[in-house]
Amino acid sequence: MLQFFEKGLQYSGEKISTDSYLMRKIVEAAIPSADKGTIAAEKMLGLVNPNQIEIVSGSESAYRLIVHKIKEAKKQILIQAFVWEPGTQVVKDIRNALCDIKHEVEVFLLVDQLDRLAQVFYHGEILPKKPKHDPACLGLDNLPQNIKLHIGTHVHNSIASNHNKAIWIDGDVILTGANFQQENYGPNGFHDAAMFIPSGAAEAVFYDFKAMWDKRTNKSDAPEISPIYTGLESTESYRNTNSCSVLYVTNTIRQKWALLPFYRAPLPEDPLNNAYMAAIKYAKHTIQIAVPNLNSPEIIHALADFINNRNGHVYLLMGKGFNDFRERFYGGTNQSAIDYFSSLLDEDRQNNLQVRWFHRVNNNENSMKKEVIHMKFMSIDGQVVIYGSSNLDLLSLHNSHETNIVIDNADFAQRAIEQLYLPIFETSIPVLILPKRTCFVCS
Repeated sequence: MLQFFEKGLQYSGEKISTDSYLMRKIVEAAIPSADKGTIAAEKMLGLVNPNQIEIVSGSESAYRLIVHKIKEAKKQILIQAFVWEPGTQVVKDIRNALCDIKHEVEVFLLVDQLDRLAQVFYHGEILPKKPKHDPACLGLDNLPQNIKLHIGTHVHNSIASNHNKAIWIDGDVILTGANFQQENYGPNGFHDAAMFIPSGAAEAVFYDFKAMWDKRTNKSDAPEISPIYTGLESTESYRNTNSCSVLYVTNTIRQKWALLPFYRAPLPEDPLNNAYMAAIKYAKHTIQIAVPNLNSPEIIHALADFINNRNGHVYLLMGKGFNDFRERFYGGTNQSAIDYFSSLLDEDRQNNLQVRWFHRVNNNENSMKKEVIHMKFMSIDGQVVIYGSSNLDLLSLHNSHETNIVIDNADFAQRAIEQLYLPIFETSIPVLILPKRTCFVCS
């Protein structure tokens, strides 16, 4: 494995022979910008046995995985949530799971909460309400005394949110794009996924949580309360097993708007953005993406360059019309992004881009109901997988706190593609790629 970086950000120590060239380039791009994220450089890299990573497809399956792992908690649970609706079944199930635990467990819940102006921006609320964060309002009241619950909030009126959805349980990690919300239930619910990653990302996810917890807006309620890392089994134990490198990349909350009249901010330098750009820059033949929203000009241009100059193939799966109310005013809708993307392609490369609108096979294709793919997934050359909370739009890449994991293993990548990507890509609706144009319609 690429060893943890020392001062000066130089490689040191041994390498595991299975590390790919692509992973090395991603690490080289991400680590030097560690100070623009939430995790120290030496904690961003880890080792994991890819055969022990559990993958589940579907929002309700993700919820079941989360509840099952919470039931097995021994000491400490850390949860970051962008949306936490107390009346949803998953929150009720989490509460019941905590009530069934008989030994002492400390639970830290960090919830993003939209203040009134942000509710208008995100949801178009006409009569927004002041958010509350006591246990009863979050559906976690009357827990047994052995469950020590600490609640932190990030309340904001700006567009900048804590969009992360990572869960840390005694050093094991669950990453998902799924919010704790009612819209994820039922045959037409938002489609998402989850990964359970044992041990290998423990330090990174813990210290990301701690960094965000220490910035919580309700810190004055209990300023001395903060999670303590107790130490876990060293990743050294993986060296003689079927191990692979994992890189945990993050960015930070930025309140400055990326798009104003006559002004567009460049893509910020941070571990998460740099990892994306390096993955695309050093890809050789195939990039597969599933994402709710895409409108970052730098990402679009990098993908177009991959197609035009390296004869690469891009497979892009998104939801038609998702978040159009917001995206139309902040970077562009998915449709406008596709139009602009296709306008950048050389005529003899048009077929190298395949775009599909997310569609379930059991639904009527002519239904007016918008279907939502909420999973954030990228596979590069069938070797590296990037998975986490981040969209590829201005809001995620410029303003929100996001986290992704980069996993370098061809067998795992194939398993993730087969379980998470291909089944939904194959049932989705192809989008016509228009002939080359010259205008920037994504702005």
